[in-house]
Amino acid sequence: MGFPQLTFSVAADGAAAGRGHTRAMLEIERPLCRLQYAAGRVEECPQDKCPFWEPGGAALPGRCALERVDLSDRPEVAHLLLTLRKRLELQESALEQQETRRLFYRLLDTGDVDGG
Repeated sequence: MGFPQLTFSVAADGAAAGRGHTRAMLEIERPLCRLQYAAGRVEECPQDKCPFWEPGGAALPGRCALERVDLSDRPEVAHLLLTLRKRLELQESALEQQETRRLFYRLLDTGDVDGG
């Protein structure tokens, strides 16, 4: 007798996904960064760690400020926005470092110019 013959179909699972299906995957299955996706890369959305993230409130959840911007056929704009995002992230980090140093010197009460 033996084992039954298995057949595989490529059409059902392997068919190319349409734009609507891709957009649904971005929103439901796992949150992907829209900018990275438009630039041809797959990366999880950093959400509140991203300078383009708008925090939610009592009635609305947080969301990407670029959520409604169609970048699908404009990878060059996505790259420019990613560069801007990186610069904003670095600027925020530098400001946080400066503030942390100020607090550090204040706590030490060294009389240093940086805040003690």
